[in-house]
Amino acid sequence: MYPRYASDCLSRSLMTLALACVLVATISASLQAGSLHRYWPRFPRPRQVILVPFVGDHQEGMVFETAAGLVAGVLLRRESKLLLMEDVDRSDYRRWAEKMMGLVRPGTKGPMDTWAATALARDLGLVKGYILYRYDTHERPWHGLGEIDESANVATALAPIFRAVAVSELLKPRAEELGLRMLFDARGHPEEWCLKRYEKHFSRHLVMTADPKSRVARSLAVAVGAFVVSRPGPVYEAALARCEPDSPVLGWGCGAEDAQTLPSSEWGLFQTATNWCHNLPVFSTEQVGETIPAEAVLSPRADLSLADLRWRTGVHYITFIMSDGDNVQWMMGNFAGGAEGHYYYDSPLRGRFAMGWTIPYVDLAQLCPYVLMDLFRRASPGDDFVLFGGGYYYPDRFATKRQGNWLAVHARRIGAYMRLGGLRSLALNLQDWDSPEALTAYQTLTRSIPALNGIFTVQYLPYTAGEGRVIWVRAGRREVPAVSCKMCIWAQTGRARETTP
Repeated sequence: MYPRYASDCLSRSLMTLALACVLVATISASLQAGSLHRYWPRFPRPRQVILVPFVGDHQEGMVFETAAGLVAGVLLRRESKLLLMEDVDRSDYRRWAEKMMGLVRPGTKGPMDTWAATALARDLGLVKGYILYRYDTHERPWHGLGEIDESANVATALAPIFRAVAVSELLKPRAEELGLRMLFDARGHPEEWCLKRYEKHFSRHLVMTADPKSRVARSLAVAVGAFVVSRPGPVYEAALARCEPDSPVLGWGCGAEDAQTLPSSEWGLFQTATNWCHNLPVFSTEQVGETIPAEAVLSPRADLSLADLRWRTGVHYITFIMSDGDNVQWMMGNFAGGAEGHYYYDSPLRGRFAMGWTIPYVDLAQLCPYVLMDLFRRASPGDDFVLFGGGYYYPDRFATKRQGNWLAVHARRIGAYMRLGGLRSLALNLQDWDSPEALTAYQTLTRSIPALNGIFTVQYLPYTAGEGRVIWVRAGRREVPAVSCKMCIWAQTGRARETTP
């Protein structure tokens, strides 16, 4: 039986919820790390870190990223104790680097530039040569569609196979001056050829989407041997289909948001918006609940339940929730610091009013747990945290091209992280928020996550399609509300119920 609709009178709905949610999950600080599914690789702690100044040029950055990825891949196989770390000269990344260095305590060497670090890796036998590619200079916006030269992505995908760094035509003389030998010429080779020719070599647990203009986040793809694809289409579909269900998509490709997210959802994978993340292998050495205490990544509001709140009659309760909490690169970057942090979590106004922050807790717990530690440590009494989906996917279309109930598998896995973090609410973006498929997805999530108290829903377009209506989802003896967005502080879209404050 499908859930019934309730009115959008939030005071009545939430008072009912407070009485209905009698099952409160027990938050255990001793949660075993073994019960947490790792979507992302855990790199061994390095004995030494080579410091490289920030690389602002994307062509030189391709050299750095592929060199750093090759070095990290050797560490992942436990054949080395070395990592390359870029000194990102910003308050946010400096904060994560300091926390990592303080915990892991590796020796350091440098700073040395990209080419010196590459030469060191070559001398250690970690780099054998270079792959030549043509840097994409077509006139199109970043992550936009248009004419694309795919050879940078081909060079990145082949880098671990040839143990070679990716070098553009412009930098070829510099590579040869260093004594590197060209091992393959990727120019003119499309991604489709690359996937067909070397398919057996690529990881089935991760795929990367990337604009060939951008060098960022490629080190992780190289380290694990992921295939790299630029845009939606047959090659993208083939890359998704060959991956294990419930796997992450690294980076962000070219084209419309839904054109990228719908295929990955249908194949049972999830987006992570990691396209501007730096130093992911460096920040991925720890296990929350093990080398990082569970208390350090526990929400400061974990001891509260809806039944603890004081309710009044004749009152409409309003919740302000920040969207984009699926976006790992933003949460690692300009959300918590950097040039734009003062608009968001670093704002001096934070704490003057109650605010809900959606966060990619599951991904951050593995890729950079230092962000979670920082957010929770600095939280004000008015800050609350909501898990955004456990990745960005459309639950009403999740794994529709697969056999089996993979949404239930995903829900159980992210539910373990919700218990660890003391998170009890979930934010979701759906194609059709109240369709029969959406109602089935809500029921699956509610049954699979005993700690779940409620779901905040937005429709992909428009966010406010539900107009504040509430769907009550029955799971055994529990009823959990799926609350739709009523208004959106989103200026100049021209859509109803989306406006300025």
